[in-house]
Amino acid sequence: MNLIRIPILLTLASAACSTRTQDGGSIVGDSSSDDGATQGDHGGGDATQAGGEDDGTTHVGDDESGSSTTADGASCQTASAGAGIAYVGESELGVRCDGVLCEVGCDFSFFAGCVPDEPTDANCDGPEDCSAPELCCQLDPGQLERPTACMTADACAEVGVRVCNGDADCEGGGCVRGWSNRTKLELGTCQSESASTCTGLPGADCSGADLRGADLIATVLTEVNLCQANLSGARLESANLAGAVLANADLTAAWLDATVLEGADLRGAVLTGATLQSMTVAGADVAGVALDGASIAQVVLDECDLHGVDLRGATVFNSDMRGADLSGADLRDATFSGVDLTGTDVSGAQVDGMSFSGWCPDGTPSLSASAEPSLEDRCAGHLEP
Repeated sequence: MNLIRIPILLTLASAACSTRTQDGGSIVGDSSSDDGATQGDHGGGDATQAGGEDDGTTHVGDDESGSSTTADGASCQTASAGAGIAYVGESELGVRCDGVLCEVGCDFSFFAGCVPDEPTDANCDGPEDCSAPELCCQLDPGQLERPTACMTADACAEVGVRVCNGDADCEGGGCVRGWSNRTKLELGTCQSESASTCTGLPGADCSGADLRGADLIATVLTEVNLCQANLSGARLESANLAGAVLANADLTAAWLDATVLEGADLRGAVLTGATLQSMTVAGADVAGVALDGASIAQVVLDECDLHGVDLRGATVFNSDMRGADLSGADLRDATFSGVDLTGTDVSGAQVDGMSFSGWCPDGTPSLSASAEPSLEDRCAGHLEP
């Protein structure tokens, strides 16, 4: 079967994704290489760029006091008090659904819009929409769609979280941005601890912020400082993080789909088990990222510096890595399907257990009839760019 190149329209290619020149690189599969290939320490205390030299620049995490700066001078905290993004809403009767105030409620299961009568997906978006002793509660089924309903405080405690307009509604806790159901609702939900100081507005300082599991779908976070922030499990689909600082941020199991990362600083970021697809990351600095166990689809990484990147067990599908630097990368047990490695440096990469189909470093289509699916077998004699 002949391989057919499928053009991918969304690209990451940029000057920041430049190939690093290697001297004396070892051959693919040479596990004796110890040139700093793997990113074994995902904790991110040090943010020295993969394959880089100590040039005296202060990197993320260099300050043992718990606060430091990135190479471009952005402040970086190892942790900040509170969690989530503070929310303050207005009291108004009815449910605001996709920007329109609905008298009865909002339906977002099949379409976004007001409904004339119950039942609805959301019949409240604030305490004022329910009659005492009931309160507004957002159910938490752990999925993208989380309805709201009026119920008693005890019932809400069992199935969801209380909806709020501010901290005063949370009995000593904090009111933070709630689940938006793909941006259809705008509301706050109560938590036991206070909100972080992160405002989530463009240019905000959110370094070290605890944003675990946060709903940031379609949120504009341009030039926000998220250095060393905890974004594990966060939903970042269609979010705009252009120019944001994500150095050493924890993005474990985060969802990035059509997320804009143009000009973002991702040095040392941990994307273990994350989902990345249809990505536009032109100009991003991805040196030293950890992508082990990640699911990557329709992503273009042309000429990106992925020297020593950890891609163990990752799945890469219909993606473009032409001219990238994968020297010393840990590709063990990874699955590359329909991946273009034309011009890519794979010297010293660890490839045990890796399966590959696509285009070899010299631009030759991989051998689909090969008995073994490994990179070395599928690209035998074609591993040099």
